[in-house]
Amino acid sequence: MDGQVAVITGATSGVGYHAARRLAKGGASLVLVCRNSDKAEELRKELLQTYNSKPEIVLADFSHLSEVRKAADFILGKYKRI
Repeated sequence: MDGQVAVITGATSGVGYHAARRLAKGGASLVLVCRNSDKAEELRKELLQTYNSKPEIVLADFSHLSEVRKAADFILGKYKRI
C-alpha cells in the first residue's frame, strides 16, 4: 500500500478504525472522513505516533447530502487517484 491513497469513512470507530490502522501500517496515505473533529484528531495523533502516518482529515456528516458532495469535491480536487 506504500504510496497509495485510501479514503476511509467512519475512521474513528469500528471497522473504519481498524482499517485506518492496518492501512497506515502498510504505508498508505490516508484520507479520513469523520464527523467528530476531536475523535479525528485523537486518531491522527495515534497514527502519527504508531506508524508515522500523517492522515488528511475531512470533516463531514454523511447524513447530509450536501456534506457528502463537499467532501467528494475536496477529495477529488486534491487527489488525482484514490
